[in-house]
Amino acid sequence: MNDIFKENITVKIISLLIAIILWAYVVSDQNPKIIHQIKDVPVTLKNVEMLEEYGLVIEGDQEYKVNIRVKGRRNDIYALKSTDIEAFADLAGHTKKGVNVIPVQVVGALDKFEDVTLDPLNINVYLDEIIKKQIPVEVKYKGKLQDGYVKGVPKIRPSEIIVTGPSKSITKIESAVVELDLKGVSENIETALPIKLYDKQEKEILDDVNIAPSKTVDVKLPVIPTKEVKVEADFQGSLKDGYEIDKVVVQPSTVRIAGNGQVLDGIDFIKALPINLEGRSDDFSVTVKPVVPDNVFLVDEEETVTITVSVKEKEIERDFEIDRIEYRNLGDNLEIVQGGQVKIKVIVLGKQSEVDSIMPDDIKLFVDLGGLEAGVHRNLKVNIDAIPRVQILNINPEAINIELAEETE
Repeated sequence: MNDIFKENITVKIISLLIAIILWAYVVSDQNPKIIHQIKDVPVTLKNVEMLEEYGLVIEGDQEYKVNIRVKGRRNDIYALKSTDIEAFADLAGHTKKGVNVIPVQVVGALDKFEDVTLDPLNINVYLDEIIKKQIPVEVKYKGKLQDGYVKGVPKIRPSEIIVTGPSKSITKIESAVVELDLKGVSENIETALPIKLYDKQEKEILDDVNIAPSKTVDVKLPVIPTKEVKVEADFQGSLKDGYEIDKVVVQPSTVRIAGNGQVLDGIDFIKALPINLEGRSDDFSVTVKPVVPDNVFLVDEEETVTITVSVKEKEIERDFEIDRIEYRNLGDNLEIVQGGQVKIKVIVLGKQSEVDSIMPDDIKLFVDLGGLEAGVHRNLKVNIDAIPRVQILNINPEAINIELAEETE
């Protein structure tokens, strides 16, 4: 009985061993061990929030990935999903500006596998110092307003922003700009605009930096009507005695001003800054700025006008009483028996210096007796020799009566 029982146990053990061998064979043949690589598994950074305590930040938009090599049964590997694995790098304790070498760790459903290896074993995380910079916000315009309008001074709120981020990014920032389209606009503009950051070369900076208090600003831009008006010269002081203004030319003769429409309607001309004439006697030119009324401004704030003034000597009239008349072309054997010398009033016009230089003896009056015979001759014209650079306005009387007779022995 015992021999039979022992014989059965032996048979069972042998059968079990054969079964194990057969199972191992089948498993080895049907579900063999294989090596598999899972590529580009994202590496999560942990304890990133701790960097802020040290005034550090991760530089740029760095992405980290790792390849995981595992060895295991084919069925287990085929059942493995990427979501079953988490790769991470812990930033705790890494507070150095610049390159930080951090080991990659893997957790997840990997207990069924052997020879789990990572490539790379470490990642390089670039840390930069966090800095701040205060920058004024500028408005950049594009397009053209409707004709007859000009833009006023924009109001920007907030007028300044604070940018915070990696020093490598912040130090590149040169300006903060919003773009405002003016095409065809004829009314005041109120709008919110996004802020763009630019470097010295006016290239937009797209780095991830923080903009405070907001990434947009409110812009109010007055759009103001304009009007073209005449510019007139304004003078103070007096020219040298004996001189007067002959001609004034303003160039350009008009300028464009801007302001409230009702105010502009009441303005037809403006004056230039006063020009001092004191003691001048020659022609001159001077460049001055136009003067605009309150609440009005020049469209071109730097615009000036050139005023050319021609000066001339004043002309005056003067009376001369002349009692000498020359009788020309008196016939032979004739003499004047009645009329003779009379007083003649002569009025001349000319420059003061020329008129002042004329003496009574310089005025030559004469009557032409040519062809006249003895007898009474009435209304004989009184003539005058030309006087250089002056005009004869009047001779009074302009004619006289003369009686001629034959000479007696």
